[in-house]
Amino acid sequence: KVMVGPSGSGKSFFINNLLRQMYDQEYHVVIVDMGDSYQGLYEFIKEETDGKEGIYYTYSEEKPLSFNPFFDPTGRYSEEKKEQLVSLVLTLWKKNTENVSNAELTHIGNGINQFFLKVKNENLRPCFDTFYEFLRDEYTSYIKEVICVERDNFDIDNLVQILMRFYKDGQYGRLLNSDMDDDLLNNRFIVFELDKIRNNETLLPIVTLLIMNTFSNKMFNLPKKKYIDEEGNEKEKEVGKILLMEEAWSAMKSENMANYIGYLYRTARKHYAQICIVTQEPTDLVGNKNIEDIVSTQSPVKILLDFAQYKDMQDKISRSLGLTKDEIAKLMSVNKNLQLKDRNSYKEAFIKVGARSAVYATEVSKEESLTYSTEKRVKSELLSLKRTYQLTMAEAIEKKLYNILPEIKD
Repeated sequence: KVMVGPSGSGKSFFINNLLRQMYDQEYHVVIVDMGDSYQGLYEFIKEETDGKEGIYYTYSEEKPLSFNPFFDPTGRYSEEKKEQLVSLVLTLWKKNTENVSNAELTHIGNGINQFFLKVKNENLRPCFDTFYEFLRDEYTSYIKEVICVERDNFDIDNLVQILMRFYKDGQYGRLLNSDMDDDLLNNRFIVFELDKIRNNETLLPIVTLLIMNTFSNKMFNLPKKKYIDEEGNEKEKEVGKILLMEEAWSAMKSENMANYIGYLYRTARKHYAQICIVTQEPTDLVGNKNIEDIVSTQSPVKILLDFAQYKDMQDKISRSLGLTKDEIAKLMSVNKNLQLKDRNSYKEAFIKVGARSAVYATEVSKEESLTYSTEKRVKSELLSLKRTYQLTMAEAIEKKLYNILPEIKD
């Protein structure tokens, strides 16, 4: 999927409603957010499940996010896993990955392969630190002394030097050595809030790639769900998965990242999974060939909200999104003639699935409306009610809606 919703069009509200329905259909939901748009839904789900579901990570200097991209719950270390790690190492090493040579790709891939052989033979814990030590202490000697690779073809000293930032006590030493990956695999609702590194050109693409790797683990390693059919036979079915990435375009503009996103899109379809890219500005879709390819050829589902302010860009939008004149006309009709009498407030969305398209209303109950609200004032009041009166999210919503002041709990 690709979703475009200009500011004020109800983008985050629509997505909250969509994700809640997918969660109710037993999907695993992974969200990359910038702006705490899903905090209310997270709180509700966590309470609904007595804390069994729901993880909310916010990146900060004091408590940075932590992953272990070398973790593989199956211990198989598949070719897909190794390809993911090649992309990661390249992203850690070079800001511009468009000029990576075939020799560099080959030697990094070979190093990762040799590392996993060492992990199996010596029963090592696979993480970035053990990989870095192997790279520094063994693979460097192999490259220089055994196969005599020239520095111009593969500068392993430079690779080891740059990667030192991610090792033990380095600047980002906690980023790649987590022991929580099993929680990330099994939890059904996970939010990664990245607003504090939105403008960090080093961290944002790396963390985005790590989150995509986390989602890949779900795609490949989640066990199938057992169920009993109408005739009493035990059967298995795939578990649904969705990765939703909001306002993450800046992390995807390099060739390496675009290729990896393309790989995820193609692979997801085979594993009952979905990738949904979300942006606020239609201009993000225009002018970057990597992004345009993802949107036009690899996103059969397009969800577009209020484009009234972009009338002058109709031709460019039509080309970037692959819309016909009839579809553009439908899109420009969104929110033009809302019928609000005797019903809850609602907004409209243009949805295209393959060759079919139509305009739909997004209308929810008043309780859901408060849960999904991204207005700072509303969110602040709900959280204040929760803390002051020690309420659940549902109780705070009821208090807010019906002004029922409970007694202050001990």
